[in-house]
Amino acid sequence: MSLRLGMPVVIVAALSFPLLAQTKPNLAGKWEQVYEKSTPVRPAPTPPFPPITISQDANTITISAVAFTPTGGTVVSFNPAANGAMPPATSTSQTAQTQGKREDFAYTLTYVCDGVEHPEPDKVPPIPPVVPTPAPPPGARLTTMTFTNPTYTATWAGNQLVLTTRATTKMDPPSATFRPQQRSTRKTYSIDNDGFLIIESLTTYEPPSNGPAPTPARAVYRKVS
Repeated sequence: MSLRLGMPVVIVAALSFPLLAQTKPNLAGKWEQVYEKSTPVRPAPTPPFPPITISQDANTITISAVAFTPTGGTVVSFNPAANGAMPPATSTSQTAQTQGKREDFAYTLTYVCDGVEHPEPDKVPPIPPVVPTPAPPPGARLTTMTFTNPTYTATWAGNQLVLTTRATTKMDPPSATFRPQQRSTRKTYSIDNDGFLIIESLTTYEPPSNGPAPTPARAVYRKVS
């Protein structure tokens, strides 16, 4: 009698696992940003960014984006996975698009979704190097700020993909008051009930910087194919 009572319990438990596995969303497709639904809002009449394309399998996710070189300027990378879904309104990328002077370079980034920290993936194909910065005027001191040792961790958490990237600030040459900081950006990717791709992000620094508190961003994308 006890054997018969135990069997239905085992069957119910086994059936529950496929239901849990179905919570992983399908992010694959070509997506264009819906600016009126995103925050912060980009001011009009800023031209739209190129669409992004996402593909995924059981263990990896690949994001295809576009970098571009404004005439006589620096290569600007628009990557919702690592660099923020929406650059600030005064960024080089927005200025270049408004002027219509740029050359596009498509590339892809592939992340392993295993919850383990990995070195930041290389862009494939590599984008052109940054245009050298002009020499400073006589008597002026030129300093550059870069991010070193970039890493990422990607994992599925319920119905979201969570992608966290980290890097350490570096100033060259360093000033007497410079203190390295660790930049951490956490992004979540999900599909809402209306079929929109939602990318929510927040970037923080440790130790914290002086100034306003970090502001979260929410980018909304419409599937076009």
